[in-house]
Amino acid sequence: MNNKKHESDTRYFPPGEYLGDIMLDDYAKKLGISVEEYGDLLAGDLAVDYNLAKKIEKLTDVSAETRLNLQTSYDNRREKGFGSSGR
Repeated sequence: MNNKKHESDTRYFPPGEYLGDIMLDDYAKKLGISVEEYGDLLAGDLAVDYNLAKKIEKLTDVSAETRLNLQTSYDNRREKGFGSSGR
């Protein structure tokens, strides 16, 4: 029996990290948040709540439900101390 953890078991990513390729100032403005808050979102220091998830959904066509599920998974893994996002 292999007791090694898979890499996916030891790393977690904040939901905002999936937005990293978007222009910072432009995307922050479209989401109605500051550039600093956008940076916090990318780093996982600003949680995705329902309202933010709905705004992201409009801009990315990724459902708010998916974004909220990513946030929940991130929070759960972070609380359990699994790895880090590498930031």
